[in-house]
Amino acid sequence: MGLLTRRLDANWDMSFGNGLHDQARDAEATAQNCQARIQVMRGEWFLNINAGVGYLTTKRGIIEAEMKQTLIDSPGVQKLTQFITSFGSSTRVLSVYAELVNIYGTTATIRSTLP
Repeated sequence: MGLLTRRLDANWDMSFGNGLHDQARDAEATAQNCQARIQVMRGEWFLNINAGVGYLTTKRGIIEAEMKQTLIDSPGVQKLTQFITSFGSSTRVLSVYAELVNIYGTTATIRSTLP
C-alpha cells in the first residue's frame, strides 16, 4: 500500500466533504509531507519536540543541512536532486526550492517561503 494523507488546501487547512478526493496519495502525498516537514520548527510539535528544523540557529549552513536531511528522511523520498535557498535580508524571508525523486519514480518540486 502506498502513502496516504489528508489533502491540504492553499491555506494549509485540511480538506473535508469530498470523500476520497480529500486524500493525497503516493507522489502527491510525499510532496505535501516534505513541504510540511520543512515548515515545522524544532520543538513546535508537542508529540515529538525533536521533529522539525532548528530555525533558531543563526548559521544558515546548519539550517540548510537540517532541511536537506529532513527532506531525505521523509517517507517516500528516494533522493534529493536539487536544493536551493535564498535569504532576503530586507524581508527576513528564507525561500526554499527543492527537487526530489520519490519511490514512485516521479520528480516532485517543493517551493516554500519561510518567515
